[in-house]
Formats: sequence, C-alpha cells, structure tokens
Amino acid sequence: MGAIDTNYTFTATDVITSTKMNNILDQSTITATAVFNNTLDIASGKLLVKAGGITSNEIGSNAVTTTAILDANVTTAKIADLNVTTEKIADLGVTTGKINDLSVTFPKLATAAVATVAEAKAETVSKLVTADNVKQTPPAAKSYGSFTTATTARTLSGSYNASVTRIDSTNTEITFTSSMASAGYTVLCQTTNSGVSGASVDPNPVAYGKTTTGFKINHVSESTNRAIDFVIFGTLA
Repeated sequence: MGAIDTNYTFTATDVITSTKMNNILDQSTITATAVFNNTLDIASGKLLVKAGGITSNEIGSNAVTTTAILDANVTTAKIADLNVTTEKIADLGVTTGKINDLSVTFPKLATAAVATVAEAKAETVSKLVTADNVKQTPPAAKSYGSFTTATTARTLSGSYNASVTRIDSTNTEITFTSSMASAGYTVLCQTTNSGVSGASVDPNPVAYGKTTTGFKINHVSESTNRAIDFVIFGTLA
C-alpha cells in the first residue's frame, strides 16, 4: 500500500468523472507507509506528531526562545556544571543570603578592599586590616617588653619588636627589630620592684637617645628584684 489510501479502486471499465475524483480527494487517508521515523504517527488516517516524537534532533539551533520556556521551568539539573559564568550573574545579583557562613576566604577579597601599609597607618576608612598590618595602625603598640636588671644580666620577657643590651649598671639599650619611621615616637616606661612596697621606692626610669632603631633607658642600680617595663607608640618605617 502506498502512503495514501484513496479508499476507491477503479475497474477496467470505470469512467473517470469529476464526482469520483472529488470523492477520492475527500476520502483519502494517510497510511503507515508515510511514516518513516519516530517523529510522526497516524490517527484515523491523519498525520500527527507522535508523543515524545520531538527530540533535540528535530529542534534547530537557537530555536528555543525565552518566551517558549515556561516560568520556573529551568531547574538546577538542567544547568550544566560550570555554565553559570560571571557574565550570567546580574550586577548585585549575589546577595548575602546566597553566601554560606564562613565561605568568603581571603583569596576572594578584592585587593582594593584590603588596607596597604600606608592605608593602615592612615586609618583609611572601609579597609580591612590583615593580622600582619595591625601593628601599622596608630593605636597599636609598636614595641614593648619588660627586662630584669639583676647583676650584669638583662633578661627580656613578654616582648615584641625589641631586644635589650646592658650598657652599664644604670643604663640599658633597647633595639627595635623593625625600625620606626622617625625618632618622634612615644616611650612609656616604669620600674617594677617586687622586693619592696611603697609609692616612691624607685625613681622612674628615663628614656633618652631615641633613634629610628632604638633608644636607651637610665634607671636605678641593678637589683634581683627590679624590672623595667616599656611600651612604644608611633609609626613603623
């Protein structure tokens, strides 16, 4: 059988008339021979698109437009891995609620968001100060420590950015590990004496000879009970 069934067979003696021809056209149906793949089907002698017959092979490139997709029908499973690129995200499209807690790591911060040494010193607003630059901020102590004055030894403890050298029995030199920007820094120092009590047991030590690399302290004579505490405020080089 051909692709079209006319539902009428002429005999050898039939006369072709307009009525017969019109009836053939009106009564003809499509046969299964007309279907040669899985896209179409036959129902009551008529062609129709087979259920599930339209696959990606039948859809042309760029043929599925935005208006052809129902709202809320592009699910996560339909998006290939690594296919949501920066260009696909609208400006201001990533909100705080979309970021997991503890998920913004240091490499994700823009360079401009992190304070440079100069910005930390200037206390530039809206800048993040990293741990290694906290020391650059004005309120932070730039050097500190406490050293004993027992006999000829100087024992430094609880210190930062400092080392100590005995000059003589009443003078000690403090040397900075990292230099200061100038000699115009502030030195605070006091004597701690664990062997006696009273408000004026020892006179206050005196800082002198300040340079960018250190300073000296004049204090009372050496004692096993005596220690000198110091702290420095200013700007590191």
